[in-house]
Amino acid sequence: MLMKNITINISLPKALLDAADKQAENELRNRSELIREAVRDYLLKRGQENPTDAFTQTEHKRIDQFASDLDTERKWIVLSLVYRPQPNRVKEIFGGESSPVTKLVEHPGGFRRMGWDLETLDRARPTAGEYLQVKNGIRKILRVYRDGQVLFAGDEEFIGWNVSKDEEDKLFSVNALAASELITNFVRFGQNLSPYLDDRPSKMILKAGFHNPRKETVRLALVQKSVLFPGASSPEAIHGFTQEVSIPLTEDFSLEKEGYKFLAEFFFLFNLREDEFWYVNKEAKEINLELFKDR
Repeated sequence: MLMKNITINISLPKALLDAADKQAENELRNRSELIREAVRDYLLKRGQENPTDAFTQTEHKRIDQFASDLDTERKWIVLSLVYRPQPNRVKEIFGGESSPVTKLVEHPGGFRRMGWDLETLDRARPTAGEYLQVKNGIRKILRVYRDGQVLFAGDEEFIGWNVSKDEEDKLFSVNALAASELITNFVRFGQNLSPYLDDRPSKMILKAGFHNPRKETVRLALVQKSVLFPGASSPEAIHGFTQEVSIPLTEDFSLEKEGYKFLAEFFFLFNLREDEFWYVNKEAKEINLELFKDR
């Protein structure tokens, strides 16, 4: 099917237009052809035709750099989050202990004491003038960039508590309850950080994956907490990342409902159907927050 052409008026500085015309002349094409090619190239570099619903090239590079900084002797779950629209900026990100952003990064909170959350007990410090970061030894790392991109990594002992296998099994075992609670806390952190951006964002986009230097198979294991495997449920061992998940930040934001979208993509990664998910209300398609609380 042919794409319909639409004529538009745009304003360019004369110097930029002269340079574009010169480049078009050198390439034996006209001005419109050059501008169309420039727009296509711009969109291609951002991965798809609607870049507002996907991570940009720069944001993906940060994830890659973050993963490359992790201990290669360990395996990790890596969560990432960005806001739209951009450009944007986190207020007082390096404002010290009086800054609400510093307080949030240092004390992101959780559903219970000693749960699977983003808490590190570390003091937040600016790094390279680019981001604020806290660590819990080598178990957890939380990083927030000036424009609001958030990265988190939890190591195999943190995310594989009580299900870790011996090295000879060649498996990276992930505690399904730990992953579900952590992902929910990560979505909540994104919502809590959003009011501190200069321009209140309308959505956040999230992604989860595994940094697995030894290329071992990743499996999902259930820890009993008043929840059983559905009879036909059999999560498959895999490698890979989830799809990028867009979540609107509206006044009636619901952590249970919106967090479910991100958690669902994580479970889909293990080839599970929605009627095979755990730690959720399947009928309402909501995360069951009660299961993350101490009894």
